[in-house]
Amino acid sequence: MVTLKEPKRLKARKEHKCDFCDKIINIGEEYVYATYKEDYIYDWRNCDRCKPYVDEAFSNKDYDWSDGMGWQDFHDYMWEEHREIATEWWKRN
Repeated sequence: MVTLKEPKRLKARKEHKCDFCDKIINIGEEYVYATYKEDYIYDWRNCDRCKPYVDEAFSNKDYDWSDGMGWQDFHDYMWEEHREIATEWWKRN
């Protein structure tokens, strides 16, 4: 994966969806934005709600995130490591 635009904090001028946790990022809310290229160029947005868990996942030595962490990886991590929070966020039993 190649980083085309380094992650930076922005204030939303329109509604977006967090690419990790699916939360709606409302107008005026701050979030992290970056642009990457793997097989194609894509933008990635993540909210402050999931940031501590994303940071934790990347620092957890039981997981290998050398290729990055996508939506499914994050959801799997949350269900394995933080089931109560995952249940609250995604209403699954």
